Amino acid sequence: MKIKEIYTLHEGLMTLADKELPAKVSYRVQKNLSKLESEIKTIQKTTEKLNEKFVDMEKAKDNESQLIKDNLKDGVTIEDYQKELDELMVQDVEIELRKIHIDDLSDIMIKPVVLSQIEQIIEE
Repeated sequence: MKIKEIYTLHEGLMTLADKELPAKVSYRVQKNLSKLESEIKTIQKTTEKLNEKFVDMEKAKDNESQLIKDNLKDGVTIEDYQKELDELMVQDVEIELRKIHIDDLSDIMIKPVVLSQIEQIIEE
């Protein structure tokens, strides 16, 4: 699974976690969320290091704009930053997630967008 897919799956599971679910499904959703959140913490630490490399933190403190492009270190372009961020987002990560059977979700209303977000862990 790519890092950027982790965020999509996390968003879908958060939506699902807000629904009334059978205990078995609720448990699987929560276990999956815990694993994803652990991975997201690691990703955030890596992103912070990327920010330290490219962003002038002193400049950012004094600048009204919190946009990264407005607070880059001298000689650094937004393209440099975006290139490394893109490389990070396409890295493969192995996470063992529990599958959720589609029939276990038949009693709740789920938007199609949420189903597409959690598609990787749905089994028919």
